[in-house]
Amino acid sequence: MTMIYPVKIEFKDYPSGEWTDWSRYLCTAPIISRKVESDNDGEAGVIVFDKASVSFYYIEDNPVYNAFSLDLSSKQRYLFRISAPKTDKTYVPLFEGSADFSTIKWAEPSSEISFDISDKLTALGILPAGQTQRGASFDCLNLRNADINPYGYPLFANIYSSAGSGSTYSQSGHDWEAYGNYDDEAVIVTFLNNPEDQSYSVFWGGAPVNHFNLCVNRGETLVDLDGNQYLVLESWNNTVPVTVANAIGYYVSCTWVRLTPKIPAGIVMVIAAGITNTYYSTYYNKPEEYIDIISSSQDANGLCPLQSFDGLKIIGTIFNCVWPDVSIVNLTGSSTYPIPMEYFNRLIDENPLGTDPLSALKILSDTMKCYIYINRPGQLVIQSKSYLVSNGITRTFCNTKIISKEKKYFWDKLIDGAEVSIKSWLKDPDGNYLEGASTQTKQIPGSNAYIKPKNVITKELLTGDSNDCTQSLLNYKAAVEANNILNFYGQRRSAIEFQLHLDDNTLEWDLLDNFSDGTSTYFYVSIEIDLVERTITLMPVEASGHDYDLRQIVISSGTNSA
Repeated sequence: MTMIYPVKIEFKDYPSGEWTDWSRYLCTAPIISRKVESDNDGEAGVIVFDKASVSFYYIEDNPVYNAFSLDLSSKQRYLFRISAPKTDKTYVPLFEGSADFSTIKWAEPSSEISFDISDKLTALGILPAGQTQRGASFDCLNLRNADINPYGYPLFANIYSSAGSGSTYSQSGHDWEAYGNYDDEAVIVTFLNNPEDQSYSVFWGGAPVNHFNLCVNRGETLVDLDGNQYLVLESWNNTVPVTVANAIGYYVSCTWVRLTPKIPAGIVMVIAAGITNTYYSTYYNKPEEYIDIISSSQDANGLCPLQSFDGLKIIGTIFNCVWPDVSIVNLTGSSTYPIPMEYFNRLIDENPLGTDPLSALKILSDTMKCYIYINRPGQLVIQSKSYLVSNGITRTFCNTKIISKEKKYFWDKLIDGAEVSIKSWLKDPDGNYLEGASTQTKQIPGSNAYIKPKNVITKELLTGDSNDCTQSLLNYKAAVEANNILNFYGQRRSAIEFQLHLDDNTLEWDLLDNFSDGTSTYFYVSIEIDLVERTITLMPVEASGHDYDLRQIVISSGTNSA
């Protein structure tokens, strides 16, 4: 039996299939649940996944049966797109996601199949096999300087560090003439290796050779023979300074670089063709310098150095690795979000920021103080919590029928403590990354003392300041950020639970839209649509927070982490 509901549901065998209409095979119209906050009382600031529950007729030879009776282990994803009609017969997109195969159930003997459709964020738990952040490495000596190696001998290079000879960084006894301006400068000089010694254990057998090309470019990662990694802030060709010329016995053209971390003055590092690699400034499948923020001002060398990485581009790129055709909607109030370039060593291997892709998105969105979610048309939205009113769409009820309305004095996401750890790029003597840490709690009314918290929110963040380079500074930054979180989730906000008729007006509503009751402005943290009953249930939360007396309430125990 086929039942027709006022809904369109389309199916696609991802990635190569075409969208086909499965509406006529629905047993029951889906209930769509979307949210930016958890349904659990007290559980605040956690990325949650939207879903829709569906059931279809599962009868031999119909398209549903043909798709799900196969061995699904060979399938990547089944996508579904749900829309509902307005009175003018146009369809409004409500939800797009992929079938969660773990929820598939067959009802017997009624010939039905049911499962959940989850939003696109759920797919970020794992990236396609073989993908690394900067997976393309190259031999910088041979690839870009082949014309200087006529004999085909193996090449190696010494990296000579400076302390700079500019007025700010002058150091006596280290003469870099007029070339050196900064204490992070170094020169890369290439040599022909001893042709009779192929072990690379001797690096002084050949003469230095001229660089006609840069061996590394801005934004690339240089790896020396000891495995140390350096980010190239800028590079240019010029003659070696007199100090290096005196050491090697020649004046030759070389590649000058500014590096982070800087090499201590007088230290000589070695790189060798065929042994060490250099990584391009590409990021996943994006072009070179895509995530790089380049200074708009020239430095003393007349160049514009790499200044930072763009956290917004990193989020978009990671998401597009799984969903390449999905656009990113930026509602942060800024076109970029600088991440200190010192994090480059956590943006090379297969683990973005040292974790899985979804966790990396959580860390970045929490650092930016943003909600991150999938909107009705299936786009990824990055929405700043500081602009919930100004960046959202203001809605009015017009003639929409209100079925029920319940106002709550307190939103159920109230916390009384915030615990923050700040991930850094610095390592301790044991090779472990340093992390700043702080826990901040509410103050006891009428006292200078602080409570022992019952409901603590836990967050991992990055620092936005490259000067946060000591344990004490990282701890201080963690305390600042913990207080910021406490100021958002630790204040009283009223909430209203509405159930409304699903009409032409409410069909257009989306998460983080807002409305005003004449006194306060509220933003929508959850939307549930019942396409059978034609209702929409939503939870608007007051945008402005208020102080309250801890003695007024009982906070349930629990810890929630992102």
